[in-house]
Amino acid sequence: MERVPITKEGYDRLCQELEHLKTVELQRNASQIQKAREFGDLSENAEYTAAKEQQAFLTGKIQKLEEMLASVKIIPT
Repeated sequence: MERVPITKEGYDRLCQELEHLKTVELQRNASQIQKAREFGDLSENAEYTAAKEQQAFLTGKIQKLEEMLASVKIIPT
């Protein structure tokens, strides 16, 4: 696998974004899903559908960041 060059600042910024997605955004999304479930029938629940789509988006973004961070090489600035 070819290493992608990145500065320490860029690496730190990506790590912070990943941590934010995992600790803040996924938790917020889980709350949205729980609230949407309380509206009843999930097959006709637009709030639930939107929250699940957001969950899939967040999960994909987290996976992409993790893969990216695994393939970087920190370069001096």
